[in-house]
Amino acid sequence: EAADRKVLETGVTVGIDEELHLEIDDTVVRLIKFPIQHGSGSVERIGTIAIDVTAEVEARRRLRESERVAKEIFELSIIGAAVYSRKPNRITFANPRLLEILGVTREQLMERPPRWMWTELSVLKDVTGRLRRDGSCQEFVELRKADGAPVWCMFSCKTSPNSSDEVMFWVQDLTDLHDTQIALIEAKE
Repeated sequence: EAADRKVLETGVTVGIDEELHLEIDDTVVRLIKFPIQHGSGSVERIGTIAIDVTAEVEARRRLRESERVAKEIFELSIIGAAVYSRKPNRITFANPRLLEILGVTREQLMERPPRWMWTELSVLKDVTGRLRRDGSCQEFVELRKADGAPVWCMFSCKTSPNSSDEVMFWVQDLTDLHDTQIALIEAKE
């Protein structure tokens, strides 16, 4: 076997994961092959330690599946979602719905600071202040599409539990609802 040859030739310990198909179950073991040296220093034999890593391998598989499902939910969401990083002052991840709401490509969104999408910098300053103070914020705001058209939305944001330099935010487009309410108000007048 290749691992045995490597140990014999180099005298270096080698670790490999192998699936053992037993009648009971599919056990995964990590084999650690190590040299057993003769008094002269030459490799005389190869020792092997087998460690059952089935639970570890299964946990990694479940984690990958969980990550796949979370990504799918994020990608297919009807609400725009993104991750903003304070350093380098850029959106680092965005789902397709946010790109659609703002009328931009992923590259356009991520190439510049997101300040451009705010129609009122005073509102951005207020949201930022509440985010720093409370760790989260939710506000009905007017954002701007890439072509300058207004987008009325519910903007929610929260400091990432993993990093205080990252902010997760969600944008729910309520422009149609806003425009309908304005039309109803104007019709009453």
